[in-house]
Amino acid sequence: MMQHLNELEIKMKFSYRITKYHKYSNEDKKILCTSPEEWTSFSDVGKGIVSLNEYTKIESEYICLILKICKLHKIKSLKIKELDNFNHLKQYSNNQKITNEEDLIKLLKLILREKIWCKLCSRNCEFHFGYDYYLYCICNKDLYCFFNTSSTTLNIEKYISPYIKYKQIKRIKPF
Repeated sequence: MMQHLNELEIKMKFSYRITKYHKYSNEDKKILCTSPEEWTSFSDVGKGIVSLNEYTKIESEYICLILKICKLHKIKSLKIKELDNFNHLKQYSNNQKITNEEDLIKLLKLILREKIWCKLCSRNCEFHFGYDYYLYCICNKDLYCFFNTSSTTLNIEKYISPYIKYKQIKRIKPF
């Protein structure tokens, strides 16, 4: 088992941050920021900040991008890791494999709507979810060309996930 884990760590060489945000707080474009009137969570729906329709458009972009990355990597299943099931949803457990697109979409909606938290992992790729609608993709392929040709309004940049394990950080290629 340990050998398999080391192989997994070696393969994960690229890390990206994916967000709906495009505004930077400084000239060197390192710190993303939001204006006070911008929504950052599903809980903002119905509070005059974002409509359900506007929210679902962005949520769908995140889900579509994740599905495209899975297809690019030929991922057949994603494993739930580090599950935080604060709503006690019985259909999910740590190390559970998600093997079909319909179940993955349901799970992604729960994660993006902050009903559950976990990492989604495969041999070639991991997805980490952060506060304020941040998504991190760690993978074994450089996806920069793929992202540049994808039709999305999301902001995608090389960035080391704050949820990555220390051993993996040593393997990430410098930007």
